[in-house]
Amino acid sequence: MLPGKEDVLPNVVEYLNQRVNTLLATVTGGNYIPREKVNEYKEKVFSIWDDIRKNSYSEKEGKDEEWRGPFLTIQAIIEESLAILYKNKQLNTVEGFIIAPMMPTPLILKPNNDKLKDIDITHEREFATLRNPILREFLRAGCKLNAVYSSDTTTALTPIQGMTEAFKNYRIYCDTFRNLLDYPILKVKVNNFPYEKTCALYYINNNPNLVITISSYQLFQR
Repeated sequence: MLPGKEDVLPNVVEYLNQRVNTLLATVTGGNYIPREKVNEYKEKVFSIWDDIRKNSYSEKEGKDEEWRGPFLTIQAIIEESLAILYKNKQLNTVEGFIIAPMMPTPLILKPNNDKLKDIDITHEREFATLRNPILREFLRAGCKLNAVYSSDTTTALTPIQGMTEAFKNYRIYCDTFRNLLDYPILKVKVNNFPYEKTCALYYINNNPNLVITISSYQLFQR
């Protein structure tokens, strides 16, 4: 029997806690990254996670380059953990919504198998690379993912070098995973998208009271 509502969140939090500790123990930061940088990164991730455990949320102020990686790390761990818990039948359903100017960045990349221990934590683009295999596993496990973004994304961004190939990659994922639902429905233009509206939501067991929300305002504002 699957756990009831009162048991779900403790199970999720406990599993997330294990994954945070296990994954960060493997981090080297990539080649030639000073140990103090790696330790600073780990401290930020632990700080975010400690806030979430104690207060059910974490909000940080600071420079984009200081906090983007740690927050994306937490997002990656959440996505990976929900996929594993669902695959192991410890959750009834998992449904994610990523609302952004364009389709999810990790899903415009070619498939890769990068791990947290392998990436250069000083380069923000590496975290999109990290989340590519995690989101593919999220979808492969059967979790539903709704990509909600601006309706003019393809038209507006195709002239940018490399974007034609990126869009082809995304279409392959859409064709491969029927549980990846493509919604280019937002009427606001991609270049005018209000970044404070960018967010990811993960609903557990079809319960509106069991939802993990990640607001990306602090990740995108300059």
